[in-house]
Amino acid sequence: MFWNNKQQLLELKEENKKLSEDNHRFQGALNALQERFTELQNQLEDFFAPSKNDSAIKVITRNDNVNSDQPASSSEVTKYLDILNEEERKTCGEILRGYGWGFTMKSDQNDPANIPFWVLPLDNEPFFRQHMFDLIGKATGRKFELLQVYCNGQTYGQDGCPHIDNVLGETHTFLYYANEDWNITSGGQTVFFINNERLAVDPLPNTAILFSTDLTHFGQAFNQFCRDVRLTVCYKLKEITD
Repeated sequence: MFWNNKQQLLELKEENKKLSEDNHRFQGALNALQERFTELQNQLEDFFAPSKNDSAIKVITRNDNVNSDQPASSSEVTKYLDILNEEERKTCGEILRGYGWGFTMKSDQNDPANIPFWVLPLDNEPFFRQHMFDLIGKATGRKFELLQVYCNGQTYGQDGCPHIDNVLGETHTFLYYANEDWNITSGGQTVFFINNERLAVDPLPNTAILFSTDLTHFGQAFNQFCRDVRLTVCYKLKEITD
């Protein structure tokens, strides 16, 4: 009887030792996972964070007084807030969610390696060709000739490629972010390369950016965590200076 109790005690001690060792290994694995999670989280934040070159972005709200006598620098990206009111946004959304899309757009049409994405021509849509074009003039305080207007549509995997719209920089691009909703986990930034730095502009709904067409840039599609299509209305403009 005594021997059996002693044997059981030894077995319990051995089992307890094994459990302690297993717990130590489990805790080590858990700590390693937590460290890896923190590392990935930091990488994700760094990936979506804009460049430190914040001076390259000038923000203008709808009610700002805009001085057209001070032209924007060719290396400057100007952001405009609150472009459309609620009724205008509704009209915009109804048109963009309608018919007429084609899978024919590329960052560089002459490069067969570029990934194609969706495009919706808007030159014949009065809302965009007339009404919204007038709003652009009021927002920027400038006079433009409208060369072309269309909407880009990008889903997961349809990232653009770095490109220049016009190497001479004689025109401007006004890019309106037309999605109803967006959050930082969706991606979809417009990325510029200015003075050897990367500048990422978030596609905040109902905002727009104006930039010279000689800036190298590309549009990132929404990532796998977003089930929507990235919608950007693109105006090609030539400034009237006389």
